This record gives sequence, C-alpha cells and structure tokens, in this order.
Amino acid sequence: MKEYIRTLKELLRVSKDEFVLYGVVSLIGAIIGMVMVFVIMAVDGTGEDYGELGSLFALMIGAIALVFGGIYGTQADFNMAISMGKTRKHFAFAKYFALVIETLMLMMIAILVGWVESVLYTAVYPGAINELHISAWLEYPLALASVALGIPALTMLFGTLLMIFGQKFFWVIWALWMFGCMGFPRIIHAITENPESGIARFGKA
Repeated sequence: MKEYIRTLKELLRVSKDEFVLYGVVSLIGAIIGMVMVFVIMAVDGTGEDYGELGSLFALMIGAIALVFGGIYGTQADFNMAISMGKTRKHFAFAKYFALVIETLMLMMIAILVGWVESVLYTAVYPGAINELHISAWLEYPLALASVALGIPALTMLFGTLLMIFGQKFFWVIWALWMFGCMGFPRIIHAITENPESGIARFGKA
C-alpha cells in the first residue's frame, strides 16, 4: 500500500500545473456563463427566470479540459511512471485518484460559482426564478459521487484505448465530442424551456 500512496504523491507533485490550468479554465467558463446570463436577461427583458450558466460552464468547460487533457496525457504519464520503475497497477491507481481529485476540484469551483450566482442574480433580479440550479444538483451525494468517480473512469478508459489503438480511436473520440456538442445544448434548452419533454427527462436522469 505504501508504494501506491508514494506513486500518487509523486504524480500529484508533477501534476501541479494541471491543477492550476484546469482551475483557470473552469473560472474562465464561469465568467463566460455569467456574462451570458446578463446578456440573455437584458435581451429577454422579462426577468422572470434565469439559470446558473456560470456554474454550468465552469463545470462543463473545466471537465472538457480535464477529459481531453487526461486522455492525451495518459501515455506521457504512463511512460514517465514506467521510466521511474513504477508498475502498471501502481500507475493506474495513482492516475485514477489524481483525476478524481482534479474532478472534485472542478465540482467545488462549480458549487462556489453557483452560490455566487444565486446571491448576485437574486440581488439584481428580485423575484426571478432559478430554472437551472446546477450547484444544488451537484450537492446531492449520488450526483457528486457519480461525476467524481465517473469522469476519471471514462478519461482513463479513453486514454488507455488511445494508447492501444492510436489515431484510429481518435475518430471515436471525435464522434462522441460532436454528439455532445450537438446534443448537450438541446438537452439544456429542453430542461429550461420544456421540462416535461422526453429530452428534458432524459437530461435530468
């Protein structure tokens, strides 16, 4: 067990720049989302409802950076670990838990941004209803565990498959990425505008 912990500590030590990068990217996403809320509210003019787009974008853009960084960084981290005399099982353990810690960091940023948005929008738009409460959703233990454990598992799976199949698997990642880009906005729109639709129920699930 000591070797597992030692490998994790060493990986975290060399991954400090990644933590900073993903945190900054997440905060940039939060700013973009909050600006979008004010633009939408100004254009809409009714001020009846809003969504925590800052929290959503903080999590979404941060997660995208984490997933792609993890997928394409797996081989480099693996080669480095092997060159340092680490075994595959020690590396896999350390890499997975490093990704879990990075994912939890992004979720905490999203929750904090959501709290800020809740206070800010309530002050600027009194009486408006929050139709997209991302930070509250993330506070559910099941949602928290699912995201914190699921994203790292998916990232490691894709990273491993990319190591095995090379550029052939790149096109699978590209297809999934395009599906997400086209499908995710529709799901968010359905949740906020037509919550009883099939797409909205699927998105909530």
